Amino acid sequence: MNVNKIKGRMVELGYTQELLAKKFGVDTSTINRKINYSDGSKITVAEAQKLIDILEIDNPMEYFFV
Repeated sequence: MNVNKIKGRMVELGYTQELLAKKFGVDTSTINRKINYSDGSKITVAEAQKLIDILEIDNPMEYFFV
């Protein structure tokens, strides 16, 4: 996952990690770990799809396959 592109898209849409976590239905610390891949928290395919939908990503290949 291209973390910089995800974070850039969040900024474009005015999302904070807190707001994204609410939309995602998880705790802010969980979304932080998933986005930053800290402590080995990988993002699942279902979670990637949810991010694509929430962040209105048109070309997921640029965001998730780097």
